[in-house]
Amino acid sequence: MMSEGFFSKYIKVNRKQGIALGSSFGGWLMDSMDLVTVLVVFALVGSKLFWPKVTPAMAVFLTTLTYAVTILARPIGSALFGHLADIIGRKSPLIYTVLGNYPGGQITGVPGYNAAKLAVAMSSGFK
Repeated sequence: MMSEGFFSKYIKVNRKQGIALGSSFGGWLMDSMDLVTVLVVFALVGSKLFWPKVTPAMAVFLTTLTYAVTILARPIGSALFGHLADIIGRKSPLIYTVLGNYPGGQITGVPGYNAAKLAVAMSSGFK
């Protein structure tokens, strides 16, 4: 039996729901830690690599803007791929998201304009 807490008189959660909530929170916490860690490093190192001619305050602003775009784009992508998964099944959208994440992750590691050159080269088949 779950212990009595503040919200226990308002919200009734059984054991399976509690495990699902705890697991969901743990996944969200790990994902958030990963994102925040990458963006902190990006603020410290990326400002010199990606925006060498801006002031430190502007570099922090651009990093914060990157974080905001990431946070806003996630629900849009999950709605799109969730709907697609409901229509055609879960396997294909999962493969598309995993394969779509790989090149994007590789491009972000390339500093400056080389990232754009690499993206063009990858899209044209390295011709």
